[in-house]
Amino acid sequence: MFWEENTNQKIKKLESQDKSIYSLDTAIFYPILEPEIWDFSEALEFKKEFILFFLMRAILHKKKTQEGIELIGLSIEAKAQIQKLGLSSWMNKFFTRNFFPSLVGSSLEISFKFLEIFEKDYFYINYIQNKKNFTISGGGILVHPNVRLKEPIEELFQKLELSKREGIFYYRTTHNSYLYPLEKDSKSRIFFVQEREKFEFPFHFFYIDCKD
Repeated sequence: MFWEENTNQKIKKLESQDKSIYSLDTAIFYPILEPEIWDFSEALEFKKEFILFFLMRAILHKKKTQEGIELIGLSIEAKAQIQKLGLSSWMNKFFTRNFFPSLVGSSLEISFKFLEIFEKDYFYINYIQNKKNFTISGGGILVHPNVRLKEPIEELFQKLELSKREGIFYYRTTHNSYLYPLEKDSKSRIFFVQEREKFEFPFHFFYIDCKD
């Protein structure tokens, strides 16, 4: 688990560094009922995976409440991690009570046509460690609710040459999640699909992590 509700139902707490994608999905994509405050006073560090999923929740939260998620208890170390990953501008846009100075980092200069399917409040991040190790993630509320999955998935596979990579590709929609283990030697493209509780707003979110 990534958080647990404590005595104040509006405050949630990061309690683990589990990297399971399905655990992340459960921790992030649950109904938003009111403006939220998240307490990270007991978190020693942020995992990259958590921050990217959390950004998608912040977009859904802003759509629902017209407010950013309030963050409290962030350590200097946690802020430094966020800055190092090049996420400061997104964090400043969708969260409140903290300011994150921007640092210049390395990124992949790749643009995707399918990003046009999102409303103005969306996020998209490229983080590269070297030429073969990189993470790409993004998501937003859909302008039109019935967007076909094939086009965005095909564009990601082609532009990132995912059939030649090792890692994971996770795609989340309002209704379902799709997990594709990336394996160079695999000649078939098989997604593990799980039905999810329907979310209030139509959205798409993707997380791709590739390693040499």
